[in-house]
Amino acid sequence: MTSLSLHSDSPRDNYRAILRPLIDQYKIEGEMTLRRCWYVLLSKQLVHEHPDPKNQSQRNAPYRRLSQVLLKARINGDLSWDVMVDRTRRLDRPLTWESVDQAVTYVLNGFRYDPMGGQNRYVEVWVEKDAVSTRIYETAEEFFVPVITARGFSSGTYLHDGAERLNQVPREKDIMIIYLSDFDPEGEYFPKLFEKQIGPRYGCSRPVRIEKLALTRDQVDSWQLPWIPLMVRASHLRKSYVSRYVADNGEHGQQKVELDAVDNVTLASLLRRRLSQLVDTDIIDDSSKESRAAVKRWRAQHKFRRE
Repeated sequence: MTSLSLHSDSPRDNYRAILRPLIDQYKIEGEMTLRRCWYVLLSKQLVHEHPDPKNQSQRNAPYRRLSQVLLKARINGDLSWDVMVDRTRRLDRPLTWESVDQAVTYVLNGFRYDPMGGQNRYVEVWVEKDAVSTRIYETAEEFFVPVITARGFSSGTYLHDGAERLNQVPREKDIMIIYLSDFDPEGEYFPKLFEKQIGPRYGCSRPVRIEKLALTRDQVDSWQLPWIPLMVRASHLRKSYVSRYVADNGEHGQQKVELDAVDNVTLASLLRRRLSQLVDTDIIDDSSKESRAAVKRWRAQHKFRRE
């Protein structure tokens, strides 16, 4: 982990130095998690690696300190509450309406025919992090592609449920999973493990291709992303995929790079470019036109004019 690096003699200057790049980055990519804020500051060298990364309490202390500083900044009005988001907690509220007209309007405005029936392939996006940017969801939604939060190797129940879902895909369609994860031993090995086990162990009767879109070693090098300690124990090295990762990455063999280090705009652009190659957007456009026409006919038939 890293620690706050306060170079100025003035605490106020340090405070402003931390907030300024976060405000600027918010204008570019929108709301950010605490982890993403951490990496924005790391890229500006406002945080630095702790000299003893194996010390758990020391390793986590600066991260907690940043959380406290940013909370204080928001309470004091120095940083907008809109800059940060916590996607690990959510509010589930029953959907209610003030009137039937309001409910019908909501349904009509969101009505869409499913445009995926005519596609040649079925595509899902799997993301290792549950703190993934809303831009990823919004980008996938443009192509009517579902997003699944996988969290590393995932549970057996989760993979079994995924296998059952993929079994329901029409036989004439190819199945493709786009995978985004940290660059670490688990992130590198999961695609191979998935393809090997999704059928024999979890009951998927269909061939499934999984493609790691990010992070790759080439992206880490090209984008000059920061490495952080991996904390590899001797017992971990006995796992073949860990020892292979350590050997393949040379001086960085006991380090990793987190997906959070990449800005949301870059990730969304990368995903949009790949999905545009996999999904027939003409079918989506035609389906959208048909959906709008169907709503227009329904409104005319029922003399429903509320927008």
